[in-house]
Parts: sequence; structure tokens; C-alpha cells
Amino acid sequence: MPFLRFTISGNVPLPLIRGDFILWGWRSGQTGTYTSTLILDPQGKFEVGQPGIHMAAALWTHAHNFNTVGGRNVRLMDLTLTVGGVSTGPFPAWGGNSGRSRVCFGTDHLYLVSNNTFYTVTVMATRISELITRVNQLITRLNSGWVVSATGTTSSYSGSGLTTMGTSLTV
Repeated sequence: MPFLRFTISGNVPLPLIRGDFILWGWRSGQTGTYTSTLILDPQGKFEVGQPGIHMAAALWTHAHNFNTVGGRNVRLMDLTLTVGGVSTGPFPAWGGNSGRSRVCFGTDHLYLVSNNTFYTVTVMATRISELITRVNQLITRLNSGWVVSATGTTSSYSGSGLTTMGTSLTV
């Protein structure tokens, strides 16, 4: 096979039939040391005992997706968060197909974005803790006899997907 001539300098991997791995890298100068950037090592021969794809350099996706076998994907993106007209960021984020749900890695906080509304995980944890405290206080009051009896059926709200549910409480 004749070698092709390129006007640019680069690497062309020519794996051998019996090769155990494919390595892309570069060498500084004619006699410099080699630096690997990407290694396809399905048997774990180069990175002993660690089969897989090894990267020794930053990954730049340029807004391209990471796809699952089922055709679903996530995308790395830059995300700017805006509150009251004041913007912060951009921050790195993982996003779904619609772009309305994301996980954003801020400077000091982890943000969850749902339908283009963002929440800090710290505030969410605080609110959940407050809710649990209030429910526990309500249960304590119910167990103390504040409620003598509650019977009946809850209402169904049209279009909400909620159905009637029987309730019966006697203390």
C-alpha cells in the first residue's frame, strides 16, 4: 500500500492485525519524548488490568452529544443562570434532549434545572428538611389527640390526574 502524502503533520494509526491497543500521541521534536493522548485498550494490555478508552488530554465535545444504545443522549453545555436580570456563569452543565432539564456545576453550588427553572441542591435539601420537621410536628399533634376524628373522601380535581381517596382517622 503506498503511503499518502499530507501537507499537514499528523498521526495516522495503522493498527496491526495482532495489535492489543491503538494509541494516539505526539512527540516533541525529532528526539523528544512521546506523550499519549488517547488509547483504545480493549484488553487492558497497555494500561494493565484496565480495559477501556483512556484519555490523557481534555475532552472537547463542541456541543455534540453522548448517546446511549437506545438513542437517548446528554450534552455537555455552558449554562448562564439569570435571577432578576442578573446573570452568573457560564457554568458547565449536563443537559437532556429538550435542553430544559440540566445538572449545572456552579462555582459554589450544584444546581438542578427543571423546565428552565433552577434550584440549588443546598436549598432543596434545606426545604426537604423543613418539610420533614413540619410533617413530624403534625404527626405529633395528631398523636396527642388534637384530632378526634376525620372521615370522608377527598375530592377529585378535574384534569389533575388525581383520584378520590378514602380517609379515616380517629384518635
